[in-house]
Amino acid sequence: MSSRQAISFGFFVFLLLGLTNIYIFWKRDNFQYIPKATDQNLYVPASEISTNPLTIYADDELVWAKNKSKEFVKPNMSSSEKVKAISLFLLNQFHDQRGIPPPNLMHVSARATYDALNRSKKNQVWCGHFGHLMLLFTHVNGIKGRYIEVFNPGNHHVFNEFYIPEWGQWVMTDMYNDIVFAKNMEGTYLNAQTFRHAVNSPRGIAVLKFSQKNLVDTILDKLAEPIVSYHTKANPYYYYTTTNLDQVYTFTNKLKRHFGFSPWYYIYNDNPNSNAKHYMKIFLFISWLFLGIWLIIERFKTKA
Repeated sequence: MSSRQAISFGFFVFLLLGLTNIYIFWKRDNFQYIPKATDQNLYVPASEISTNPLTIYADDELVWAKNKSKEFVKPNMSSSEKVKAISLFLLNQFHDQRGIPPPNLMHVSARATYDALNRSKKNQVWCGHFGHLMLLFTHVNGIKGRYIEVFNPGNHHVFNEFYIPEWGQWVMTDMYNDIVFAKNMEGTYLNAQTFRHAVNSPRGIAVLKFSQKNLVDTILDKLAEPIVSYHTKANPYYYYTTTNLDQVYTFTNKLKRHFGFSPWYYIYNDNPNSNAKHYMKIFLFISWLFLGIWLIIERFKTKA
């Protein structure tokens, strides 16, 4: 093959790879890198996987939450006591307003959610709103938290985890289902995954639960509680680093995620996540890039 023929063939392959890369970018959700969450990277004390409230809440919202929480959070409280106080306050305020939100409350800030619930007892919100309220008030009181979504076929549910330094571990809190903390029968506090294992075992689960305007210790009724249906071995859990979709879907962040950087969630799933499509995408892009450089060099050579 002559040099001119090689360049012509190379140009044809370059165009083919370019069109393939354009198609992959168009269908990028099918080729994106899937960051896998594991017990090792989630549940060590120094875990960096948490939801960053500074990407979600405005500065004035943070100031408002800090001032508001002074009504029910005392400076000398431990982290676990703060979580209890925040949970009790919010559940006493809004326990009976759980349900399907009206269209104007579907996608609003935590502060707007709080104001709307106070403005009318007819307003209802779902689990995601409670998750954002908890994350806001715990953050301004120095507690690291997570916004977690578990997907059940045809449905999904949102709850939180918080890191409790005095216990040295992450613990699950599910406001929508009145659960502040959960423990196994040996007295060990449970995170989302140990709760899931406990739900699917014959052993009982002790919960600190909201009931009649107080927090009471009781045993979880696995047959009656709707929460149990979400925590099956087959359902994936999404651990979000942010829930600010305006930020997530900027062109810059979409481009970063296209090449495997800046994930906005991690997936915990018993089924291993395959990133074969992502690595193929990277290979095709690098091939296109180097082929383009080679064509430019060869073109200069033929002109020289």
